[in-house]
Amino acid sequence: MALPYLGPEYRWLSEGFASYMQYQIMLQAGVLKGDLSENYHIKIAPHLRWFNSDLTAASIATRLMDNKQYPAAYWGSAYFFVLADNKLQQQHKISLPQLISLYQDCCRALDHNLEQVMASLDKMIDDKLFAQLMDEFKNLPAKELYPEVFSQ
Repeated sequence: MALPYLGPEYRWLSEGFASYMQYQIMLQAGVLKGDLSENYHIKIAPHLRWFNSDLTAASIATRLMDNKQYPAAYWGSAYFFVLADNKLQQQHKISLPQLISLYQDCCRALDHNLEQVMASLDKMIDDKLFAQLMDEFKNLPAKELYPEVFSQ
């Protein structure tokens, strides 16, 4: 419940967030075996083939959900958050879990849809990182966002 209900259109993103966060929580609890990026690699890499397409990442993830190909949808969508975390750490010196923790205090109760969540996260870092990344997932061919081989 770290994010509000984003509706059926963005269930792929909600599940991707949950998939991404499970390893963050396991790391924080001291129960994650192996390296964090290695764990993401193991889960995301097998699903990259679905995203080697001219279709958008959002449309592919939605289609995977509709076809009950949940692992591919969840882990393919978790890549959104891996990218966001990498950009946050490089450009703003904050991790996504740290930002989400701050988001809980300031904005979670006020936001009711995806646009509000993205706007709040962007406002917190004084950047358009989340809005731009979401725009890319909705509009660019997935093969421009996803690597052929996952490495972090």
